[in-house]
Amino acid sequence: PIGAHTATLETDAAGNWVGSSYLWASVGDWARLGQLMLQDGRWGDQQVLPPGWWDFAATPATAQGDGRGYGAQTWRIADPQAGRCRASGLPPDTLAMSGHWGQVVAMVPSRNAVIVRLGWTFRSGQFDSCAFLAQVLEALPH
Repeated sequence: PIGAHTATLETDAAGNWVGSSYLWASVGDWARLGQLMLQDGRWGDQQVLPPGWWDFAATPATAQGDGRGYGAQTWRIADPQAGRCRASGLPPDTLAMSGHWGQVVAMVPSRNAVIVRLGWTFRSGQFDSCAFLAQVLEALPH
């Protein structure tokens, strides 16, 4: 219903579905998914995800218990207490789906913005996704 047509979900070598990985999609389809999240699961006049999805995704899993803010495949990356991007200047309501090697879909409700990066950074520390997201957000109209 959101017009995403390129997404492909694959299994690992043993044939297992891996919830954290193996979902391939175009930048446009990732942006659509981010926009769906930003709109609390609504697309047009259709409720695609359960009402309250944003709050559910923004609530850290209790089982995690370390305060890093992970819930429903999203990270509270700018959370003032524990977010890994808390010093970047990103708004505290920023949620992100973090992928492999620096791929990220960030959703910022206070700015009504979705930012997608599908780049590939092999070595840790070579790319600062927090600074990247903050710079892109700063470049957008306020």
